[in-house]
Amino acid sequence: MVARRVGGVIAILMLTLTAVMGCSATTAARPVVICGTTLYSGAEGLFVYSPSPDAVGPHPPDASQAPPGATSSTPILFQLSTDCANGVRYSVVPNDLVRVEKQIRGTRGGVVAVSFVGLRSSHAMLTVLTGPSSGWSLSFTVAAP
Repeated sequence: MVARRVGGVIAILMLTLTAVMGCSATTAARPVVICGTTLYSGAEGLFVYSPSPDAVGPHPPDASQAPPGATSSTPILFQLSTDCANGVRYSVVPNDLVRVEKQIRGTRGGVVAVSFVGLRSSHAMLTVLTGPSSGWSLSFTVAAP
C-alpha cells in the first residue's frame, strides 16, 4: 500500500515536471520508429522525450508509468525534431555521463532523434542548440555502475 502511494506520488511529480517543462513524453512498448528508422526496439516500455507535441506519441505519460533515466543497459530516448530533412544540433552537459547508442540524422544534416545509455551516475542536461526548438532543455538522471 505504501509502495503504491509512493509510486503514485512519483508519477504525479513526473507528470507535473513534464507539464511545467513544456515537453512531450510517451512510452514505447514496441519499436520506436522515427523517419523510417528504428531508434529503439526493446520490449520494455520507455518514454520518448521531445520539445514538440507533434513528436512520436505526443500524449503525456500515464500516471502509472514513471519514466526511467538512462542506465548502462536501458537508454533514454529523445526526438529533437519532427522534420526528417532538417535535424538539429544539441549538447549534453556534462558530456561524459552518457554515450550515444543510436542517432537518427536528417537527410540534410542535423540530428532528428537520439538514444543515450549511461556511463556513470549523476544528472545531465540536454539542450537543443538549433532549429525551431532552439533553447529547449531537459534535465535527466543517469544511473550507471
